[in-house]
Amino acid sequence: MTDERNSISSQPIKIMSKNYKEIWSVSIKEIIQDSPLKFGWLENSQYHSTVDGVMLILLPDSVISQTQTLFWPQAIEKIRQKVQSLAKEDIEIAYLNDIKITDEIESNEDLLKLVRGINVAVNKILNRLKKTQKENSNQDSNDK
Repeated sequence: MTDERNSISSQPIKIMSKNYKEIWSVSIKEIIQDSPLKFGWLENSQYHSTVDGVMLILLPDSVISQTQTLFWPQAIEKIRQKVQSLAKEDIEIAYLNDIKITDEIESNEDLLKLVRGINVAVNKILNRLKKTQKENSNQDSNDK
């Protein structure tokens, strides 16, 4: 008779990738439900992608003004915490003005908004990579 533990352990482990789009959708629905006046504008946001723990969200021009209020840092932190609780991992939130790269950029202002948003997202990803490299380096030093 074959030992079941050995046959199970010899099978490859399948790791399901997370559906970050669904995590974003559920997160904003719960946040809006809790505080519709403060977070109703999230209905107009759109999930774009998640790269190395940085979730990129597209915001239409109509809600970009929300990012320039004193409430914004608290809002983004609440959003981040909700996303992290559902994703069960450390996630940063970056946002872009919803100017699609394939769209014709009609003004220097549109181009500047796009570049600023990309810059923020790239910096968050780079900071995350640096943090991971530093942690790995420290762990390697401890292992020696």
